[in-house]
Amino acid sequence: MCAVSGPVLRRRMAGRYPVSPGVALIISVRDFKGTDEPRLGARNDFMFLKSTFTVTGCRTFPATEKLSWSQSDFVNALKEAVTPFEEEEAFKRGPFFLCFSTHGDEKGITLSDGEYLPLNVLRAILAEQETLRSRPKVIVIQACRGKMCMTKDGPKLSSFKVTADSAADPWGNTMGIASCVQTRVSYSSDLGSIFILHFCNEILGGLLDNDGCTIQDVKEGVVRALTGIRKFNSQEIVYTTPELFCDNLQGALVLKPTNRDAVLKLRKILTLALSKMPWEIERNEEDIKIPAFPLDEPTHEVTTAEMVDAGKFEEQPSTVSVLEEQSSCMGAGANSALDVNTFVDQLLSAARAEISNRGMEQVSLPDISEKLKQKVISIKIPGRFLAFNGWAKSLASLHRIGDAVMSTNGDKLSLDIPLSLTDLQIRYSYRIVLGKLRPGGHLTATVATNTLHLRASLPQVSDDACALVVDSFELTELGEIQVQAEGLGDLKAYLSKVLTWVTASLHDRISQAVREGLKDAIVKAGLHLNCSSLIRM
Repeated sequence: MCAVSGPVLRRRMAGRYPVSPGVALIISVRDFKGTDEPRLGARNDFMFLKSTFTVTGCRTFPATEKLSWSQSDFVNALKEAVTPFEEEEAFKRGPFFLCFSTHGDEKGITLSDGEYLPLNVLRAILAEQETLRSRPKVIVIQACRGKMCMTKDGPKLSSFKVTADSAADPWGNTMGIASCVQTRVSYSSDLGSIFILHFCNEILGGLLDNDGCTIQDVKEGVVRALTGIRKFNSQEIVYTTPELFCDNLQGALVLKPTNRDAVLKLRKILTLALSKMPWEIERNEEDIKIPAFPLDEPTHEVTTAEMVDAGKFEEQPSTVSVLEEQSSCMGAGANSALDVNTFVDQLLSAARAEISNRGMEQVSLPDISEKLKQKVISIKIPGRFLAFNGWAKSLASLHRIGDAVMSTNGDKLSLDIPLSLTDLQIRYSYRIVLGKLRPGGHLTATVATNTLHLRASLPQVSDDACALVVDSFELTELGEIQVQAEGLGDLKAYLSKVLTWVTASLHDRISQAVREGLKDAIVKAGLHLNCSSLIRM
């Protein structure tokens, strides 16, 4: 992520632009003439960009969403957006952010009227705005730049880069980043664009650092994040790599938060949106370097007044579903908003993977050693029943069996989840010492039903991981246990009472062992579970 330590950031800022409020012009296009399909995620792209830039102190244009844009609309909006630089002292030295979210191809980006806006035309339009010439500028383009996707075995295409012609060049003091390299497709869904959501997330993560973050760090974080995308909607493996088409900033461009609580609130909602995006991430292969990317999920609440300019958030009850949380950010139009069950299922999927990868599917059961007296041909013979090397598995079959409930308490987000193990297997080695008789073998057991209740929380986030903390874990139901013994031989009929007793004894011991083993497994998995595991494919 883009947050860096204070000393590192201070070194980077040795040569930097003045820290000053900026302006962000957001061109997010949903509607098109001709054959181009509507971009259902355009509204969410606009809302996330507007909210993110607002918490940095930027003034955003347009003031309300506009989802249909012609080239003349853009030129007029640009003229309006630069007026604070000319007329308001607070903005005299601030940066300019220009964000596009639209269709595109090799020729350029597409606007609603079907016109292309190539980079050289965009360059000429910006050159007409004298107030932008020496000002730090960041251009963000979410659009396809072709029709190709990059597979693991596919061709590697050369980079596309615009270089400065002179100190007066319109690209001077400019960073431009596109969502993909030339000729490639770029990915989005009705929740928004992968690139835009990660761009906003990197800014928000950096704002949580005491010293703020630089746009250069944001760029690096976005590239790291998106280089690892391997599948989209279960399609063929792809790599969608953002690319700098211009990198002429002459110093660090620093962003700072105006309201830390607002940043935390927005970051939480963005995390939930990312968790719903239909992508998958696979871990690094030796020949494919894909850096890990942690995603934080702070959960502080803020008032409506604090967020008026950051997405029009509504007040939330103390217990909310992710659907309600997302709707408050996106508005009622976000018909694919998140739900808590989807979030929990993805969390459980990550936990199951950790349990399997760490060899934690099986937990040990406590030894059993009990005295017994068995009547054999009218003679009571003292003896002992020993059960050892017991285990229960498979803990990786853990799944949700009812609706999960998410609640918030201050900065702590809690989950109450009803669970069950679909494949609970139990096995012991045993020996019965009965006089001189010492039969032994294996006991196997099956359980008719089992129900567990997990209460977990995500109280805090670090740069490396967001820790899943198990507050409580109860095995609330363990159905009838059926025990089968191997190795009793001719004594089976005489030892039926022993098996009855063993069954009763196992019930409590298995319940305790499964509960403790699962809690331990989830805690260990959680301590190594970074939030990116919950949002990537």
